[in-house]
Amino acid sequence: MVVTIKTYQGRNEDQLMELLQACFEEKSVRSLMNRAHDVYAAMVGTELAGIVFSWSNSFHPFCTYIRILCHPCYRHLQVEEKLVEKALDNRKDSLPLQTSIWETSVSLKELYTKKGFKEIRRTYMTTLKVAHVVEHPFDRSENAELKTLADIEANKHLTDELAGLVKRHYEETHLDNPVAHFSVSEWKDMIFADDVMKNGSYVLVDQSERHIAAYSFLHEGSQENFVELGWFGASDDEALILPIIQQQILDSLNNGIELITGEFDTTSTYAMNVLKHFPFAPSPTWITYRLT
Repeated sequence: MVVTIKTYQGRNEDQLMELLQACFEEKSVRSLMNRAHDVYAAMVGTELAGIVFSWSNSFHPFCTYIRILCHPCYRHLQVEEKLVEKALDNRKDSLPLQTSIWETSVSLKELYTKKGFKEIRRTYMTTLKVAHVVEHPFDRSENAELKTLADIEANKHLTDELAGLVKRHYEETHLDNPVAHFSVSEWKDMIFADDVMKNGSYVLVDQSERHIAAYSFLHEGSQENFVELGWFGASDDEALILPIIQQQILDSLNNGIELITGEFDTTSTYAMNVLKHFPFAPSPTWITYRLT
């Protein structure tokens, strides 16, 4: 059987849906394809065996993202390798290529390594059952007070400092894939996003209300019984994050929330410390590769 790589014309919608399902991909892939620079299809006769597409991200503008999907029935035809080669041949600038896969995608892991991609990060996408959490006596600072985002929203000094902390921590965990430049005002807009739970997100503030020691945000989930853990960090002592998250767990339990979901990057010491102290469920990691 011959594999042909050609521009995807959008004429194989049923086969595309079958491909997404066979690859355990969410329908969100469709939205990525809709803003892709290029989409190429691997065809075996009239059958869609795989696709590769590339896109840009304004938040991380210093690379080109690619995604490859291959129907398991056609992997023996080296479809994935042909799609990777198409992505490499189709590079239009000097920007690095970046992609992410589940660690269970063994063939793609081997292929990306063979082609010179380097692993830059692993991300645990996991959940916590709040009813399973035992309250720990985490140390709390005696000279600081826990306040909600709603409490400090009107305080320009504190919100400016919070934006600076969030910016610093995010940049530190994405050194291999730098973030675009945003103003303090833009970072504050991201912090106070529409889905953030202002009364469920906390900052630890010193008694003079001049300094933020730590913070942790919660966001509304897509279902009523769960919420999402967002950005968290500390100015100095990462252990100060733990009592904040424990408070968020207690709040969730009292509000009928069953699950807290989160994404934990191995490039973040804060994230790894949280995973060590709370019983998040085991999960495969989402591996990010980069080719410079």
